[in-house]
Amino acid sequence: MRTRRLPTIVILIVAAACTLACAVPLPVVPASSPPPTPTSAPTATPTRSTPTPEAREPNYSNTSLGLSLWYPETWVYQDMPDAVAFASSPQLMSSEDWDTGAAFAVMRAELEDGQSIKDLIREQLEASAFTELETTELQPSAIGDARGIITSLEASPPRASMIIKGFVAGVERNRQAYLFLGLSDKDDWPEFGDALEAMLHSVRFTEPVGTFTSEDLGLKIWYAEDWIVEEDRDQVLFATSADLIENEDLASGAALMVRVSSMPDVLLADWLKEELESLTFDAGGLTSDVAPRTVGGREGLIIDLEGVPSGTGSPVAGFVAGASFEGQAYLFLAVAAKQDWADYASTLEKMLDSVEFME
Repeated sequence: MRTRRLPTIVILIVAAACTLACAVPLPVVPASSPPPTPTSAPTATPTRSTPTPEAREPNYSNTSLGLSLWYPETWVYQDMPDAVAFASSPQLMSSEDWDTGAAFAVMRAELEDGQSIKDLIREQLEASAFTELETTELQPSAIGDARGIITSLEASPPRASMIIKGFVAGVERNRQAYLFLGLSDKDDWPEFGDALEAMLHSVRFTEPVGTFTSEDLGLKIWYAEDWIVEEDRDQVLFATSADLIENEDLASGAALMVRVSSMPDVLLADWLKEELESLTFDAGGLTSDVAPRTVGGREGLIIDLEGVPSGTGSPVAGFVAGASFEGQAYLFLAVAAKQDWADYASTLEKMLDSVEFME
């Protein structure tokens, strides 16, 4: 029997997406769901010339990643921040010696301004640790309810003499990039290729827990589950406590307000300038220049602030962002008590990143 030491799936993620710095095996969770019933078949990927695998009912769900998918009941998986990895055996997941197997990984990252999912896949492949890398042209591929792209690949992993075969697929949703990596030993592809493709075709995107949706305001936005939401006719306010909503003096905690109005016949920068003039401070104020900021897939603007708002006695920090969509102007005001800014900044940024405008 041939025995080879292959890299862990975590190392494969590093090689393919450069998102982790080292391989740290985590607890392995065995599958327990019964085999799902096949349903309809989606569009084929370019990885194989055989018929497209049937879409299967998901038996794995991750509300943080915002997706669910099917995986073989005998496989194991490992959750990581903004990623999940599946492997055909615990030995593969823990980097022990093994003689066969396959792995599948999902990774999520935020696209930079002007960056497309094609750019991201090309950049990650170029930066990967794979050697003798050969890929096909990027081709369209349906992933979940979105139109994605896929490329087949053959390569040598780091510190391994064998050849792997598989695919890298990607899709963009709300400026979030999802990368899907399916790999096996080239000699074992006939055994595992169908399962890997079935995993990709089974992907279903889900709304993250805590998604606020308003047809009247024309948007969706994520918020932390323990925050309070108060919606009015033309605005919605998210806050860390009910007291904060009732008390305009932000002594602690954080809040984000979204206000919608008709977009006047002016440039977005001019409209935002007028809105900013209504923000007055007893001390401090706007602390940066207006900068480009993608909001809900649209070209928006953002500016930082820090100071004591007029009529209050508590210093705050935050930002103001603006964007327009379908004749509507959207103003986003995010603030936190200055001493709490480090605790809430990432949450407020995530809320802005999650915005999705609705027609």
